[in-house]
Amino acid sequence: SDQVTTKIRGRVSALVGVSSGLATVASAGIVAALPADSRALWFILPGALGVALAAPLLFGFRDARRTAPAEPLSAREVLSSYWLSPRRYPDFAWAWASRFFMTLSVLMISLYLFFMIIDRLGYSVGEAGRIQTIALSVFFAGSVVCTVLFGWLSDRLGKRKVIVWVSGLVSAAGIAILLLSGDVLGFYLGIGVLGCAQGAYIAVDVALMTEVLPSKADAGKDLGIVALAYQLPQVLAPIVAGWAIAVSGGSFTGLFVVSLVASLMGGLAVIPVRSVR
Repeated sequence: SDQVTTKIRGRVSALVGVSSGLATVASAGIVAALPADSRALWFILPGALGVALAAPLLFGFRDARRTAPAEPLSAREVLSSYWLSPRRYPDFAWAWASRFFMTLSVLMISLYLFFMIIDRLGYSVGEAGRIQTIALSVFFAGSVVCTVLFGWLSDRLGKRKVIVWVSGLVSAAGIAILLLSGDVLGFYLGIGVLGCAQGAYIAVDVALMTEVLPSKADAGKDLGIVALAYQLPQVLAPIVAGWAIAVSGGSFTGLFVVSLVASLMGGLAVIPVRSVR
C-alpha cells in the first residue's frame, strides 16, 4: 500500500494471485519429481527456493526509512492497536468480512475435493487422484485467465466492488453446479466456474483492502489484520466442514450448502463499502 499506486493495484494484485497459483502447481511438480524415499527434501528444497527467491527483495528493495526515532511502545499498546472498531472503520470491517467468507468457502471445497470425487462420483481411490488433478488444472486455468483479465479491468474502470460482489455470486453458482452435478463433466464445469470466480476475486481483493486501510501510517499492522481474514478460515474450514457433513448425515450436501452461503455472504459483504467504487 505504500509502494504501489492506486492506478495499478488491481494488476499487481492479479500478479500476486497468479504467482500463488503457479507456486501450488510448481510445488506439486517438484515433490513429484523427487525420490519417494527422500521426504526430507520435500520440505528442504521448497524452503531453500523460498530463501533464494526472497533474497532479491531483501537486498534490492528500497524500503521507507524513518527520519526520526520511533516512540517506545508498551506490550499493552501494541496489543490494543490490533483492535479496529467496525463502527469506526466500517469499510475496513466489511472488506475484511468479505475476504473471510470467500476464503472459507473455497477452502471447504478444496479440502474435501478428493473425497467428493470418491463419494459423489463413485470413483476409486486411484481414479480419484487423476480426476482431482484434472479438476485442479481446470480450476487453475480459469483462475489465471480471470485474475489477469479482471485485474486489468478493475484498474481500467477504476472499480473494485462490482467485481468482488459479482465474483461472490458466480462462486456460489459454481458450488451449486457441483452440488447438482451427477457426472464428472458437470463436476469439471462447476470447478471451472468456481476457479473463474476466485480468480476475479483475488484480482481485486488485495487492491480493495489496501484502499480501505484505516491509516497509512499503520499500514503494515493493518495488513497483518487483513492477513487474519485468510489465516483464520484455514483453521475454521475443517471444523465447519466437518460439522456441515455431520449435520447432513454424512453426505457432502451440507458442506456444499454452507460453502455456497459463505460465497454469497462474501460477495454481498462488500456492497456497504463506501470509500471504494
